[in-house]
Amino acid sequence: MTHIPILEFLAGVAVFLITIAIAQTPAREFTIDAAAHQVPRRARGNALLRVLARYGAQRGASSPANARYLRLLKQANWHWEAGEPLPPSARALFWNIETLWAEKYLTAALHSIVTLAGAWLLLVMNELLTGDLALVASVVAALIIGWIGWTSPDSALTSEARRRQRLIGLEMGYRLPELRSDVLAGRTIMSALRELSQRPGGAFVEELRRVVLAFDVLKDEAAALAILVDRNHGNEMISEFVNQMTMAIVHGHEVNRVLNVLASAAQQRLLQQIAVQGRRNAQEMGRPLAAGSVLILALLIMLPAAFTISSAMF
Repeated sequence: MTHIPILEFLAGVAVFLITIAIAQTPAREFTIDAAAHQVPRRARGNALLRVLARYGAQRGASSPANARYLRLLKQANWHWEAGEPLPPSARALFWNIETLWAEKYLTAALHSIVTLAGAWLLLVMNELLTGDLALVASVVAALIIGWIGWTSPDSALTSEARRRQRLIGLEMGYRLPELRSDVLAGRTIMSALRELSQRPGGAFVEELRRVVLAFDVLKDEAAALAILVDRNHGNEMISEFVNQMTMAIVHGHEVNRVLNVLASAAQQRLLQQIAVQGRRNAQEMGRPLAAGSVLILALLIMLPAAFTISSAMF
């Protein structure tokens, strides 16, 4: 077979670009429609992809991992279902159990197919392997990349959930003092929460908006605050805030004192997190310098040795 380097290079670039295009889905504004409940965005314009997505949604409906997935979806603010008062984050790649499993099957299948075709093409055109060996090597590569595609939605969801919970903790450090000031000014706790939720803010303010909407329906302050714990499971600051505020509301304690303690604790944690992040940034800033120094030393040592060896051989 004739060796054509240009075609080989173009084929490799094409496989790389197609794989990157499949792996990345740009965030768009979430729209609620009939197709959004079980079909990810990338599958809406293709009938075959829609069939595959619905198959994945049905296969994963009874998985024992769904409880953990639901918790992560809520922590990342990617969860939406009928009756939700607010849409999920615009960053959401999927928004319920059905679309999560659809995305897993869809991503795994697309990664495997592209890798199978691309690997076989590259191996045959480069004459590295032929016949059955090329096919076996392509299948192995497709299985590996397919597994990466299968787990990539899990990784994206887990990373987003951690990121958002960290942002909530940081924002509480300066939002709770604002809440305390509003209560000291004579507002009730729900009136102060409503006022704070109407201000521009981040993840914590978004959660307070859901609390206010729930209170308008339930007319129960404790039940409305419990939504924070349900959507942010495992967040110690959220749990402490809800527990302390619920006890103050139910038992008639002074909310001012509770907020003073919570605001002080939140500010201390904020300062601690900033200090930890500062030390981490300082360490990361030193890594490129250390790597560059090692590279320069290696070149200074290896280049003369390589020149001496080549001179002796030739």
